[in-house]
Amino acid sequence: MAEQLKLHFEHSDELDHYATTFFKLEVAFVESNLEDCDYLISSSFPKGLNNKSELQRILNRYRLINKKVVAFLISDCDHDLDVPKNVLLFRTSMYKSRQKANEIVLPYIWECFDEPFFALKKTEKPIVGFCGSIKGNLGKRLSCVRAFEAYSQIDSNFILRNDFWGGKPHDVTFKDEFFKNILQSHFTIGNRGVGNFSMRFYQTLSLGRIPVLLDSDMAFPFENEINWDEIVLTADSEDALVKRVLQFWQSKSETEVEAVQQNCKQVFDTYLKPPAYGRRIFDLLVRFKHADFLSNESAPIRKKWWNKLWSV
Repeated sequence: MAEQLKLHFEHSDELDHYATTFFKLEVAFVESNLEDCDYLISSSFPKGLNNKSELQRILNRYRLINKKVVAFLISDCDHDLDVPKNVLLFRTSMYKSRQKANEIVLPYIWECFDEPFFALKKTEKPIVGFCGSIKGNLGKRLSCVRAFEAYSQIDSNFILRNDFWGGKPHDVTFKDEFFKNILQSHFTIGNRGVGNFSMRFYQTLSLGRIPVLLDSDMAFPFENEINWDEIVLTADSEDALVKRVLQFWQSKSETEVEAVQQNCKQVFDTYLKPPAYGRRIFDLLVRFKHADFLSNESAPIRKKWWNKLWSV
């Protein structure tokens, strides 16, 4: 008999809460009461909450519950939080060097694209695109744009704005421009935003295009399974990033360029598309429910077996 997950939803009537909705739509489960459940699914983290004191207050509440808790945090928050050992905190924004054993990268998959894949043919020059806000050189986006523009060996495809979605997030025209900008570029700049993550990074993968970004100590999901270096170009500086793109372009055949694009799409569909991500969370939580992560073992030891569970 297949193993089941018994879940208790903190506020089961809050169907508009992103964690509750995701689990109910994408993860196989049997609904249970708090006493008998394997996991309590938190709905106490509003989308965008970035106040460290408030986040810590919510986390501290779960110390009093003798249950394993799953929490989703979609936020620019990259604060160092004291996460109770009984909480699995899936968070969009964090620094890889400060990631705790029970902090898991939450890929931003809520506004990605579900389109049939087609490869963009290799042209004489690589096309590097970006459509979005460069206000205040956020995430060094503007300085990256300027660095790419300075090289005649690269074709630039940039639409620069001073606000998120140009200040009009519901404008269909702006969203269509964003979509086409990715599709019509071999590479898309996916530097961090206010938080240490990028929605654009996942949106680029969903369309089968290649993200390029400055290294900001960003953590990627499923690092034990996905060789991100094969499909994402990163560098420590703007000029080094440009040179990485040029080196990639000069060293790859037309077939190889298309294969990397195909790999980007395949990684998204296999790991990050909501139904696929739901299946992986199910497998992860089945393994974790048998693990004693309420023990008093040291953090390095807990992280070691935590990573082992992820890679099964």
